[in-house]
Amino acid sequence: MLASGEYEQGVGQMSKRKEIFLVYRPIADDSVKEAIEHLAKSTNLVLLNENPSALPRWTKDVFQSVLKIRLTEPEQAVETIRIYCQESGYKPIGLAPLDNEAGVFFLAEIAPKLGLRFLSKDCVRAVRDKYQMRRLFLEHDLPSVPFSEVSTVDEAEMKAQEIGYPIVIKPRSAGGSLFVRRINNFDELRSCFDEYLESGTQISSFDPLGAQIKPSLILEKLIEGVTLFDTSLDLPVGEVSIEGFVYNGRVCILGHHDKPLSSNGPYYEEVVLSTPSRLPTDFIKELNLLAERTVKAVKLDNSFFHIETRTTKIGPILLEIAGRIGGLVSLAIKESTGIDMFEIMYRLYSGLPIEDNLITPKFNRPIIRFCLFAEEGYLEAIDGLDVVKAHPLVIDVLIHQQPGSYVYRAPRSYQSTLQVMVTGENHSEAETVGLWAQDQIKFRTKRDSGDVAFKLSY
Repeated sequence: MLASGEYEQGVGQMSKRKEIFLVYRPIADDSVKEAIEHLAKSTNLVLLNENPSALPRWTKDVFQSVLKIRLTEPEQAVETIRIYCQESGYKPIGLAPLDNEAGVFFLAEIAPKLGLRFLSKDCVRAVRDKYQMRRLFLEHDLPSVPFSEVSTVDEAEMKAQEIGYPIVIKPRSAGGSLFVRRINNFDELRSCFDEYLESGTQISSFDPLGAQIKPSLILEKLIEGVTLFDTSLDLPVGEVSIEGFVYNGRVCILGHHDKPLSSNGPYYEEVVLSTPSRLPTDFIKELNLLAERTVKAVKLDNSFFHIETRTTKIGPILLEIAGRIGGLVSLAIKESTGIDMFEIMYRLYSGLPIEDNLITPKFNRPIIRFCLFAEEGYLEAIDGLDVVKAHPLVIDVLIHQQPGSYVYRAPRSYQSTLQVMVTGENHSEAETVGLWAQDQIKFRTKRDSGDVAFKLSY
């Protein structure tokens, strides 16, 4: 096991180029393996990671080195990187968080000290701090909802009455729908307030930005989304994401993901992500204009963005914006269009030119990711995987939690147990394949007889 500040050399061949590209991601599964392997053909990759001893074996073949860091110790991380570069003779040319939220502020802290381009800390605060984010939405007249920040249950009761039930509560700086819940009345608010406040504080302690934010929750008016396209799936609550990047002030939209939900609370586990979007053309145009206005409001430049909105009959209403690639979005976009978001990411954060051919779709086919969840408990086995993987329209099965691990469910989970990525001649056929795969896969879990302490791996 490496102490913070130590590093280990990968076993892959050393490149003759004396440049490295730094990436941060807590890799616990193989979901981004292929994308990272492809990126490694363009540049020498060095991984910044808190726990190198727990990384999958394949990482040693892909990353030139792994540097052990702590998100809460950026000065030590800078020193570790400098020592590594001095001893190896390599020069860092860029850094990026891949598709992970937790390391964005950490990278904003270390980038200027290494002479690298990245988002400013002020911009990261605007896209990570949900209170600041909502204030900017309001100040720039973006479609948003009434909101408030609260630190006590009494304050929450007063603000909830002003906003009007139903509301949604969420931690001020978390992600992945962790401890996000619909609240219909004060009894529900009082029953969960202390737990959500404490858990939100715990989540925030994982990165340096969260440590700077006082313990509080955000209250927002519930957004009543509507699914605005035909689907065989019983998912009536409409939601969509916008995927793109800003390059020297130019906003480039790479795609959209329809993300309809089965219900509007009490929790918000993602169940389906579908691209390209089936929303009406005029609605897509409205989304793209909203993306341009939103990135300008938070002063985001030379960065990827992932914007989430509810779809309503009066237009899109903003949920949030993140200054990164959306979770596993790069895989779906590449399978749907041939666009390589990780290659664009490398060029964007290294200051290299991004030619039009890199952002031009090579083809267009439907891709749907079905998110499957085991019941809470110890995951003993996953049955049916071989049958599903053998189907010609199943592109991949992305397993996030292996047998032997403990599965949390909402509000304590930020990802599904696994995802099945499917395609078809059209969205309808892809939905049929996804529903079939859903029926084939069975999870076997064992619930512990006692309480299992919540341990975040975020």
